[in-house]
Amino acid sequence: MTVLGIYQCNISVTITLIIMCSIMDLIHKKDFKEVLINGFKGIGMLLLGGILYLSLLKIIPLCTNIPLVDYTYNSVGIREITITNIYNSYVECIKSIISSASIYSPIVISIIHIVLFIIIIIAYANFIINKKHNINTKILITILFLILPFGMNITYILDGGFAHDMMKYAYCFVYVLVLILISDKSSMEGIKDNSAKVIQICAYSLVFIILFGNSQIANNTYLKKEIESKATYSYMNRVLERIENTEGYIEGVTEVSFIGRAPASLNRSIPGFENSYKITGNSSTFAINGRGDRIYYEAYFNYVMLNPIKLAEPDKWEEIRNSEYAKNMKNYPDKECIKMMDNVLVVKLGDI
Repeated sequence: MTVLGIYQCNISVTITLIIMCSIMDLIHKKDFKEVLINGFKGIGMLLLGGILYLSLLKIIPLCTNIPLVDYTYNSVGIREITITNIYNSYVECIKSIISSASIYSPIVISIIHIVLFIIIIIAYANFIINKKHNINTKILITILFLILPFGMNITYILDGGFAHDMMKYAYCFVYVLVLILISDKSSMEGIKDNSAKVIQICAYSLVFIILFGNSQIANNTYLKKEIESKATYSYMNRVLERIENTEGYIEGVTEVSFIGRAPASLNRSIPGFENSYKITGNSSTFAINGRGDRIYYEAYFNYVMLNPIKLAEPDKWEEIRNSEYAKNMKNYPDKECIKMMDNVLVVKLGDI
């Protein structure tokens, strides 16, 4: 999960770390010019890395003669960067952190995050009112704090206003930032010892509560997926039995096409997992892709069912799915849910 998270939002993680390091350097009274130079070095590293990456994306397809998918999900086509998306990235970052998926109620998790944001603001305000820091340093640290949400959610801007949970991994650094700020003597300088201890205990406790909740919802998610996997396997075994008992069907010879979404019985919310449905990839309860894509059925029968089923060719699959004949068929488990069409056994699992 961690590796995938870093991969999906490599840019935002790097930008977040650069901003946080710059903030801590300023709090530790590092030379202003040195902090600026290090920041520009970080920007230069990102630009050079981006140029190298885009160059390889041009060179490798030419060498392998394999074209890249462009201007679609998970592709590298350049999206339009608008003021609206920039604004929304900021709002989306704050909202996503405050209302993150958790075992706790939305109100509780929101209050916890709001308190943590207040602690960050207290640390920032304490730095600003400290007369030991010059005006340039205060202006720069203010800018860094303000652009931090943009850095955390830069993927949203670059992808034209879209980001799923795996692209939001940098949000987790909010907790790191809180712990660093309240643990560092320089950032707590000027706050009375008793007050500082109360803030520290509060921050440590809240971060622990969040992490405990995250571990619980992670376990819930694995359990949810295991239950759904078994339910799908049981369901597909019954479907396969119907197929094999269909007159004229020959295993590995007769082409088969599945159409329609999984039935309502596999789309019911499982009690106790309500909050897990908010996580990307966890909203579906059917272990096979809900859109009915051929590639997923092929993989499921090959690697899970271990059955040598012969699926219709992709063009034929789409033609059947879009036909009026298929749309008018009855849904599984009706007796008329399996019919022969143009030498292809059509299985309608649910509404298209």
